[in-house]
Amino acid sequence: MHVSELANSQGPEAGELMAGAEKAIDDELHWFQEKILERNADANAPMQRANQDYTVFLTSMSNEAMAGNWPLAISMFFGIEKVYQKAWQNVRLCPTCPDWLKEYAGRWGSDAFEVYVDHLEGVANAALLSASEEERNKITEALQTMLAHEVEFWSMAYEAGGVLKTEL
Repeated sequence: MHVSELANSQGPEAGELMAGAEKAIDDELHWFQEKILERNADANAPMQRANQDYTVFLTSMSNEAMAGNWPLAISMFFGIEKVYQKAWQNVRLCPTCPDWLKEYAGRWGSDAFEVYVDHLEGVANAALLSASEEERNKITEALQTMLAHEVEFWSMAYEAGGVLKTEL
């Protein structure tokens, strides 16, 4: 099952929201490709361990969600977007933020992105109402694991030396 099919099965609001999200994610991937070229980064460099582990986890969650678990799918999507929104909002509000980070913070720390994430939260909360206690416990565990992977991912990005460490 494709994410849009899963969302559409939940009603028009969920379907429209996820259709917009798919378009936005496609736009983001193109934007990232441009940034890779601008920064002369190696897009084919081997993934570091934290990225590998997070990818395995997200793939397993995606497979389960696409098997028809809407509450898991929308909760995970909301959780990931919320982490981005809050992290980049803090960067945007930081008075000593380097100029090169402001472009990123302007994308994911913006008021418009916050409104979108708040909307996702409402849809996720509604989906949780139909989930069993066992499903809600599994979703809670998945979100906690996702947060641990986010910490590892961003620690990896900082520790790797690269862009963040040398320019902050």
